[in-house]
Amino acid sequence: MFSSLFAQVQVVPVAKHNIPYKSMIKRSDIYLVEVDKKYKCKEYINVDDLIQGLYRTKHYILKNKKICKNDLYIIENNKVKFKFGLIEVETDAQLVEENEKYIKIRDKHGQIEKIYKSGNR
Repeated sequence: MFSSLFAQVQVVPVAKHNIPYKSMIKRSDIYLVEVDKKYKCKEYINVDDLIQGLYRTKHYILKNKKICKNDLYIIENNKVKFKFGLIEVETDAQLVEENEKYIKIRDKHGQIEKIYKSGNR
């Protein structure tokens, strides 16, 4: 009886519904539950961080499962701007290589694209 009185209680997020793999998680996808520290998660995500950041799931999360911090990752915004004379293009990608003739970028799916500065692909 005394051990249950001194157990540390923590508020943790729980999935309201099944959340698919690599899905962006929002505040509306979770509800909060109080649990004791003995649960298997080493660290839970803070709900304030969830609202401020852009988190995606590392794997499929089942309904009513407690969400640990290692179940999620932060989305990195990689934007590349390049100019072709008067035209300026901005895209979600990562710059791989740039020289006088072309630019190589890696898109969010991991494919490398070569764009010539003359406007050809």
